[in-house]
Amino acid sequence: MDAQICDQLAQQGNDEFDFRNLQNMPEDCLLEIFSKVSLELMDLCSIGETSQRLKRIVRRVILPKSFCVTIVGSLYEVSLGKYNHTTDKKRDIKRILKIFGPCLTTLSISISSAWLCDLSLLETCTHSKEDWFVLDAVNRYCGNELKSLSMNNVRISEDFTPKLKTVFKRLETLHLYCVHIEENVSLFAGLDAIVELELAWVENGAVALQNPFPRLERLTCCIDEMTDAIQTPHMDLSLDVFCCAVSRFVGLKKLNVRFTVDDETGWTSILQTITNCTELEDLRVTNMCHLSSASLQPLQRLKSLRILELWNVSFDNLEVFAPMTQLSELVLHNCQLPKNPDNFRHLAQLTELLLHGCESIGGKVLVEIVRQLVKLEELEIHDVRTLIDGKTFSEILAVVSGRPKTLTLNCAFAFDWKKCNETQAVTLLSTFDSEVF
Repeated sequence: MDAQICDQLAQQGNDEFDFRNLQNMPEDCLLEIFSKVSLELMDLCSIGETSQRLKRIVRRVILPKSFCVTIVGSLYEVSLGKYNHTTDKKRDIKRILKIFGPCLTTLSISISSAWLCDLSLLETCTHSKEDWFVLDAVNRYCGNELKSLSMNNVRISEDFTPKLKTVFKRLETLHLYCVHIEENVSLFAGLDAIVELELAWVENGAVALQNPFPRLERLTCCIDEMTDAIQTPHMDLSLDVFCCAVSRFVGLKKLNVRFTVDDETGWTSILQTITNCTELEDLRVTNMCHLSSASLQPLQRLKSLRILELWNVSFDNLEVFAPMTQLSELVLHNCQLPKNPDNFRHLAQLTELLLHGCESIGGKVLVEIVRQLVKLEELEIHDVRTLIDGKTFSEILAVVSGRPKTLTLNCAFAFDWKKCNETQAVTLLSTFDSEVF
């Protein structure tokens, strides 16, 4: 049976399609039919329950091998590859995991924050063993292919630790967001395969960081106040605990840290500790207090740093970046830039510069910035106070003409940029709706 016949069969509606002879069809043809016929997720489960051969084929239909279940009150919203299913039947979840669990690589379990308004509801829901049948099914049906797990708005009690630990040991990536963990060190012990760990607003997060994670390369720690929509968990991850952990994770290549530290001294301590991670390539620091450029000097020891994101820094000058010869992408939020654009010569190594919420930049200053950044390939200015007029654009175009790489300019324009003919030197984008100007 060739591909043309498969297409004809796939175009038929479910009522016209005869499934009686499926077992006699070639596997590739069945795969194409199952992919094109308008089948629901539970239809695929029914087919997969027919035989081991059909189970193997329907598993190939699901791409990517990613399963997400969100609990919204008494409902379970499921996403598996391109398929979506909403049900109040626990049996449906078990059937899905029984058929597709062994081939899943990514799993997400969430309690919807739209339904969850306070921590008392969270505690009531997640302490129910009946509701944790999902975890039981994951533990039973998901195999060694499962490498990534995300848990959102969930409370992990000691009762579930043995089941979770079995799942955790398979993982390379673990994301915990607004999770409440009862103090149990054994949950995270022995997770030697973890490469990426995210602890975002996690109660008893210090328990996790007491473990060595010998293969850890990417770490995210978010410890500050959340919005009023959900109460922030009590977070015990202190500055000392964090610094002690990071000093052990010397093989980190990516670090994203968001702390509420009220003084510059505390942040200086954090940055000094980070410099122990000599292989660090990507550093994103969200600080809630204002820092001076001098406080960034410890980062000069990070010789492999390629990407740096900073908040709330007042720059008298940009000399602090000069030793960072590998730095190619710089993202600045709510920062005060130096008045003299000649300072940008210390960033001549950059290929991408993103300025979000920084002070207004005049046309002449902007042209000079582009002139100093000789390797620049992308400039993004996300601030309505900075408008590029036609004259400024023409001057920028004259500066970059002849450069080997095209400059992508993404900002607000004071002219109809859509009518401007793009050249090989500059590509124009706009973050803002031009109608507001």
